[in-house]
Amino acid sequence: MSIFQTILTILLASVPIVLWGYVFSYYDGIVFKIHKFLFWGIAGAVSIVPIIYATEIYEYLSLPGFLKVLSQSQVSTTDFFSAFIASYWIPVVLFLVFLVVFSFSQIFQLKRTFFRIIGMIFGTSLLLAGIAVAFPTFGTGQLDIQGNIFVTLSSIIIVYIFIAFLEESMKHIALYGSIDSILERRDILLFAVYSALGFVFLENTIYLTNIGEHAGFGSTFFSTLFTRSVVSLLLHIFASLILALGFIKYTERIGMPAVFAFVQGLFGAVFVHMLFNVSLTYGKSGIILLYIFIGYFFFTKVFLDERRVPSMS
Repeated sequence: MSIFQTILTILLASVPIVLWGYVFSYYDGIVFKIHKFLFWGIAGAVSIVPIIYATEIYEYLSLPGFLKVLSQSQVSTTDFFSAFIASYWIPVVLFLVFLVVFSFSQIFQLKRTFFRIIGMIFGTSLLLAGIAVAFPTFGTGQLDIQGNIFVTLSSIIIVYIFIAFLEESMKHIALYGSIDSILERRDILLFAVYSALGFVFLENTIYLTNIGEHAGFGSTFFSTLFTRSVVSLLLHIFASLILALGFIKYTERIGMPAVFAFVQGLFGAVFVHMLFNVSLTYGKSGIILLYIFIGYFFFTKVFLDERRVPSMS
């Protein structure tokens, strides 16, 4: 692609992101503030970078990626478990390093919350890895991701659980770029939306760039722009808000109820993300209508409830 085409692709990908940013700000009754939108949008966009270059990172470190290990017909439990953990935590740690360098003082303003959440995510990753190891093989299917072929329903489910867990974790961790200013429920929800928008912006830009290089700016390009700017984008926001609600409950409780609330939110976000991807893989496009129906009532309840909560700002 030429420089002009690349710039055009970036502009086209950014338009729906900005529009949705305005929509959710208005929906929440908050004046749209460009500096906050850009801050958490950039953090969300950066969070996807280690995922994009995960294959190159694993090759550089001489580590097998989890998708490659899972696609093999025979693999030991140790290799399976270690690949899951390594493939999850290498991108997470790289992003955390970025956040520490980019926003050191903000992250450590509330270091107890920060490290507790990271600890809970680590524990959750161990639990999911254990479940994946013991997951029975069943069903048939066909999925090709990064040259790795998966031919059973169970392996496809595990793939999408891993992808959803990694992406939802990264979007949530992006909130900690300036956690000292995220003290109100309304802020947490809105900034979770901004983080998801930034994540989707870079993801969409990459998808559209690849299509532009191979098929040009035709019907495929614009249909992909539309579907990813509406369906995929709202899915990411839907999942991010579920996790954000779990985080809010965590900040309002203490002890095990707080831990349970956060982990419940994380599992909920992973589930809705995974279910959507698995359904589309098997051609069940009706899931889109179901999510639109549920999402409408979910977004309405979340943000209308927030309007009833007096703001401290």
